[in-house]
Amino acid sequence: MSQREPTRIPWASLAVVATFVSGTLIVPKAFDLLRPPEKERAQQFSGADLEVDARLWEDPFAAVRRHENDRVERCKNPAAASKRECDADQRDARRSPQALREHLDADDDGEIDAQSTLLIAVLVPGNPFVGAEEARRRTRFALLSGLQAEGYFPDSAEQIGLMQVPLAPIATLAPLTRLASHLPPPTAAASAPATGGDLLQIPYELLSRSRSVRPAEETSAAAASTAAASAASASAAASPASAASAPDATRQRRSYRSVVVVWVDEAALPGPKLDGVARLLDTVIACRRQACPRLAVIGPSSSDGLDLLLHGLEAALARRAQAPENIDASLANGYRLLAQARFYSPAATISDEDLPLLRRYGHTVPEFFTSYFTGIVPERARLSEAEREVPFTRTIGADITVATLLASEVLQRLPAESKRRVVTIVESDSIYARGLDRRMRHLLANGPQISRVDQAYFFRGIDGVTVRDGTTERTPPAAKPKDEAAAVEWPEARDQLDYLRRMAEELKASESAEGGGPIGAIGIFANDVHDKLLVLQALHDTFPDKVFFTTDMDARFVHPRVLPFTRNLVVASSLPLKMPPVLEAAADGSLVRGRRQVHEGAPPLRDVYQTAAYLAARMAACTRACEIVQRATQAAIQSPSVYEIGRNGAVAIGGFDASAQRQQRPGSGTSILLAAGLAVLTLGLLLWPSTPVLRAAHARWQQGSIAPGGSGGTSGTGGPGVPAGPPMHLAPWLGVGYGLWLGFAAASVLETAAPASLGLAGTLAWSALGGAAVGLLSPGLRMFAPSGHDAGGAAGRGHASPVFSLLSPLSLLSLLILVALLGGAWWLAGPGLPGYGEPLRWLDGISGWPSHFLNLIAFLVVLVSLDLYADGARALTRAQDEWLGWRPLAPAPLSPSVPGEAPGPTRRAGAWLQRHSLLAWRLPAAGRVEFAVVWQRFRQLSEPTPRLVRVLFWYALTVVGATVLFVVLTGTTLPDVPVRGTEHRAIVLAGLVAALAALPALVLAVADATLATCRLLWALGRGRASYPPEVVARFARDLGPEIEEKIAQAMAADPGDRGDRAGESEGMEGLQGTQRSGGAGGTEGLERTQPASPRVHTLLDDWISIEFVARQTQAVSPLIVAPFVVLGLLVMARSRLFDSWAVTWPIVLTAAIYLMGLLVLAVALKLSAENLRDAALARMRADLLWLGGAGGGREKLAEPLKQLIAAVEGNTTGAFAPLLEQPLVAALMVPLGSAGGVQLFDRLLLAR
Repeated sequence: MSQREPTRIPWASLAVVATFVSGTLIVPKAFDLLRPPEKERAQQFSGADLEVDARLWEDPFAAVRRHENDRVERCKNPAAASKRECDADQRDARRSPQALREHLDADDDGEIDAQSTLLIAVLVPGNPFVGAEEARRRTRFALLSGLQAEGYFPDSAEQIGLMQVPLAPIATLAPLTRLASHLPPPTAAASAPATGGDLLQIPYELLSRSRSVRPAEETSAAAASTAAASAASASAAASPASAASAPDATRQRRSYRSVVVVWVDEAALPGPKLDGVARLLDTVIACRRQACPRLAVIGPSSSDGLDLLLHGLEAALARRAQAPENIDASLANGYRLLAQARFYSPAATISDEDLPLLRRYGHTVPEFFTSYFTGIVPERARLSEAEREVPFTRTIGADITVATLLASEVLQRLPAESKRRVVTIVESDSIYARGLDRRMRHLLANGPQISRVDQAYFFRGIDGVTVRDGTTERTPPAAKPKDEAAAVEWPEARDQLDYLRRMAEELKASESAEGGGPIGAIGIFANDVHDKLLVLQALHDTFPDKVFFTTDMDARFVHPRVLPFTRNLVVASSLPLKMPPVLEAAADGSLVRGRRQVHEGAPPLRDVYQTAAYLAARMAACTRACEIVQRATQAAIQSPSVYEIGRNGAVAIGGFDASAQRQQRPGSGTSILLAAGLAVLTLGLLLWPSTPVLRAAHARWQQGSIAPGGSGGTSGTGGPGVPAGPPMHLAPWLGVGYGLWLGFAAASVLETAAPASLGLAGTLAWSALGGAAVGLLSPGLRMFAPSGHDAGGAAGRGHASPVFSLLSPLSLLSLLILVALLGGAWWLAGPGLPGYGEPLRWLDGISGWPSHFLNLIAFLVVLVSLDLYADGARALTRAQDEWLGWRPLAPAPLSPSVPGEAPGPTRRAGAWLQRHSLLAWRLPAAGRVEFAVVWQRFRQLSEPTPRLVRVLFWYALTVVGATVLFVVLTGTTLPDVPVRGTEHRAIVLAGLVAALAALPALVLAVADATLATCRLLWALGRGRASYPPEVVARFARDLGPEIEEKIAQAMAADPGDRGDRAGESEGMEGLQGTQRSGGAGGTEGLERTQPASPRVHTLLDDWISIEFVARQTQAVSPLIVAPFVVLGLLVMARSRLFDSWAVTWPIVLTAAIYLMGLLVLAVALKLSAENLRDAALARMRADLLWLGGAGGGREKLAEPLKQLIAAVEGNTTGAFAPLLEQPLVAALMVPLGSAGGVQLFDRLLLAR
C-alpha cells in the first residue's frame, strides 16, 4: 500500500534555474581606474628644449594646442612664467628648424649628419572633425611601437619638440623649374616667416638607438661602417647620383644614431599639398652641398590623399614645362629631397586601377612616381634605371585584393538553390568607399546566387558630431538608458539617423515588393567606423538572419557595448591587428617558423591602419633582417584576412591570419574529442546500456529467435529470458534510425576534422551505410529467419539454429566495420581543404557545428524516447495486469449485423474507427463503471497498430499545417542557414530538418499516451468502479486473514442501498453474472452487458482505483519531459550563443501549438486524477460512517479502512505528486533554463 512520502526538494529544477540566472549575469568586468585626478595647473613648466609635454600615446597636435594655451595663460602673469617661454625672440629661436639641425649636427659642419640620421615625415589628417585626433593617436602609438621594435627609443618619454616653419602663401608660389644646386641654403628664411606667409607649427620627436638592444655584430663593424660612410659622403659631394645611392650602400652595415619624426598636418599645408611637403622638407633639412640624411615619408593618410598627391606631381611637372626659366630654389630642392625619399603608404587602400590619373596613363604608383620625379628633377635622368626608381611601398593591401576575397566569402554564405539580392550601403563622399563598392558590385554580379546588387548612400558623419561635440563624452548606442531606447529620431537635426531608419524600412519593404526578392547580404563601405556601427544598429534587428560584411578590422567592432549588433559581422582586412608571432614569409610566400617576431613586443593594435603604420615604421628604420618584415607584410596583404565577429572577439576564418593560426596550433584536439564522444555514444547504443530495440536484437540473435513482423498483443513477445522490446513492426524502423544517426554523426565528425573530405554526398552515403549495418540486425526482419522458424520454433524448444549462432556477433562486427571504414575514409580523405566551409568553434558564436551536433543529439533523444515509449507502454500494460492479478480477455472478432453474412463496408469502417480512434471511445454512463470493460477497451486502443495509425494521421496534419503557416507568414523563400560553404550548409540543414521532422512524432506519441490515459481516468471517474472478484480477493489477502473475508464482501455502491446478507448475496451473484457475460462477448459484449440487480462493490474498490491510477500516471506523466528536452536542445541549437540563427516563426508556432496541447493534456491528467481521488475519498468516508452502524462484526473493518483512506490522501506518486515535483514543471524548466532560453526571453520581453 502507498504511504505518504515526504516532500522532496526539486534539486534538478533549482539547478536549471540557477544555471539560467548565472548565465544572464556573467558579463565582462571593466577595469577600475585608480589614478587620482590632478589639476594641470599644478604641474610646473619643465623648460626643456623639447618644450611640449606629451605622453607617448597622445596626439601631438592636441598636445601642442594644450601647451600653447597654457603658455599664453602663464605669460599673462609674468610672475608665474619664465622669460624663456614668453620672450618672442627666445621662443622663435628655440622653435626654428636651425635649432633642430644644430642638434643633429654631430660634426659641426652646419648640416645634419647624413649617414647617421633618419628623418621620417608622417602625413596625418589635421582636419577639425571628430575622429581625426583618435586617428593621430593611433598612428603615433603604432609608429613609436614600430621604431621601438627596431631598437629606437624616444629621447624623452614626456616631451616632444615644436618647430615653426614659414610657408609662402598659395598666391606667391613660384613655378617650378630645375634645381639650382649652387645656391646657398636660405638660412634666414628658415628662421623667420616669409613676407605674407604663415607660420606652420610642426611637432617633432627625437629617438636614439638604444645601446642595450644593439647587436654585437654592429659594434664590431662600426669602423668599417664609418669608413664607408666617409667615402659615401665624398662621393655624394661630387655627384647627385652617388648621393642618391649612398644611404643604400651603408644601410645594412650601420644603424642610425638619431631618428627624427616630423608630424605634418596635411590640412594645414597650402595647396598643392605636395608643394607644401617639398617646401617643408627643404626648410627643415636645408641640405645643398653634402649628402642629405635618409628620408622616409609615411603617408598620405587616406586614399583621397594619395589621389591629391598624384595630381600634385602632375601639376609640378606641368609648371616646369610652362615656365622653365622661373626658378624657385626652395621648392626645387624640396622635390630633389622627395625624389630621394622612400614612400610608405599605410592608409591608401585604393587600387591603382581606381585612381583616375593612373588609369589614364596606365601606370602603377611606383612607375608614376619614378617618371614624374625624373621629369621634375632633371638630374635624375643621368642615373641608372634602378637608381632612378622612387620606392613606393604599400604596407596595406589594395582594395581589389580585399574585395576579391570578401566577395568570395559572401558567396560562400549564400544558398546555392535560390537567388538573393545584395545591398551595399556606401559613404558617397569618399573615393575609397565608392571604388570599393564598384569593385564589389562587379565581383558579386557574376555570382550564381546573386539576382542583383542594389546600392544605398549616405554622407560621412551620420551622427552629426563635429569637433565641438567631440569634446563631450558621448554614450555609445548600446549603452543608452532604457527610457531613451524607444525614442525615435526627430527629422530635424544635423544627424542623419532618421534617414537610416527610413532606409531600413524601405529595404525591408522591398523584399515583398514586385521585382524585389529576398536580401541575402548587406555590405557597408565607409571610412568612419562610427558610421558603420550606426548602419549596423539600424539594420541588424530588421535583418537578423542576413550576412553583414565590411572591410578593415577595428577593435571597436568587438566591444561588448556594440556586440548586440556587430555579432557575426564579416570583416575582410588587409592585415591582422597583430602580426602572427614567430611566423615569417618564405621566398615562395608560404609561412614558416622563423627566428624573429614581426610584431615584436607591441600589444594587439586598435585597427588595421595601426598595423600598417607599425610595419611602415619598421621598414623605414630597418637596418638588419629587413626582408623578414617585408616578406611577412607582402604575404599578409596578398592574402587578406577574413574575420567574423564572435562573442569573445574577432575570429580569423580565412586568409593570412587564419593560415598562421592553423600552423601555430595545427591540432586543437576538438575533432578528437568529438570522435571520442561519438565512440562513447556508439558503444552505449550498440553494447551497453543500449536501448530496448537493440537489447532485444542482441538477445534474439543469441537465442536464435526472431519473430516475424506483425502487430497485436503478442507481437514482440520474446522467448524465455528474452526482453520483449518494442513491437516487431516498429523495431526495424528504430534500428534503421539508429544506424542512420550513427553514420551521419560519424561523417559530420570527419567533416569537421578534414573539411570537404566527404561533402554532402559522402555524408549521406555514410548515413545509409550505418542504417543498413544496424537496421539489418534489428528484430522483426523475415530475411534472416529460416523457413518455418518463428517465435514458437527453435527458441521455444530451447535450442538455436546454426545460422543464428553464426550471425550472433554481427552487431559488434558491424560496429568494428563502421570504425574501420571511418578510419579508412579519414586516411584517404587526407587533410581536406583547410579554411573551407564552417570553422569548428564552440563558444565563439560564429560556428554552425555546435548547433549541428545539438540537432543530432536532439534527433537521438527522439529515437531513444520513442524506443523507450514503445517498450514502456507494453511493459506498463503487462505490469498493471500482473499487479491486478488477472488475465485480460482476448478481443472478440467482428460479428456481422445479420447472422451468416459478412460485415458491410460501413460497419467495417465504423469498427476500424472504434478500434483505432480515442475519440470514438464511448465512455460509460454516469454511475455505471465496470473496470473490466474500461481496462479492456484501453488495452485495445493502446496496441501498437492503433497508436501508430493515430500518430501518423496527426503527423500528416502537422506537416500540412506547418507548410501552410510557412507560406502564409514567410512566403516560399526558405530561411537562410548561417553556415559557410555549400556542402557544410547542406549537412547542417539536413541535421536540422531531421531534428525538426522527428520532434512532432515524439510530441504526438506522448500526446497520444497522455490523452489515452486521460480517457481512462475520465471513464473511471464516471462512478464507483467495480472490480472482478479475483482482483479484490488478491488485495484482501494482503490485509490479513482476520478481515480478508469481510472486507472482500460485495455490497451495493450506495450505502443507502445496502441491506442484510441476502441482499449482499444477490449483489454478488449479479457481479459474477456480469463477469461471465463479459468474458464471452469480448469488448462489445462487455460494453452491452450490465448487471440485472443493483450494482455491487467492495470496500477496497476506491483504494484499488487510486493505486491503479497512481501506477498508471507514474509511468505516463514523465513522458512529457522528453519533448521538452528535445525542444530545449533545439532552442539551444538556434541560440546566438553559437551563431546568428534567426527565429523561423512557422516552425515556432507549430511547435508551440503542439507543446501547448501537451501542457493542456498534462494539466488535464493532473486534474482528472485529483478529481478521481476526491470522489474516492468522499465514498470511502461514507463507507466509514456506514461501518459504524452496520453491525455484523463490520466495525472491526473501520480501522483498516481508515488506513486505506490515509494511504489515498498521502499518495504522492504519479499524477498525485506535489506541484514542484510534477514532470510538467521540470519539462517547462528544461527549455527555459537552457542557453537558448536567454534568447527567448530577450525576444519576448524586449521585442527583439
